[in-house]
Amino acid sequence: YRLKDEGLVETYSCEDDARITRVVLTEKGNQMTHKINDLTNVVLEQSFEGLTPLQIEKMMESLKYIFKNLAH
Repeated sequence: YRLKDEGLVETYSCEDDARITRVVLTEKGNQMTHKINDLTNVVLEQSFEGLTPLQIEKMMESLKYIFKNLAH
């Protein structure tokens, strides 16, 4: 409801099932996602600064195993 109040999304009932509420981004919401993605990219670039692509790849592989282990 807050996102709707802020004009970031619009909602409407599903034509097939009124229990379902559809949510779509407004133009303002779309612009906000672009801003968020831009900021996220800056943080992501900073977090990997000084690492080689091979180091990043190895780290990602290790994180996949850790995530898999924690999922059990």
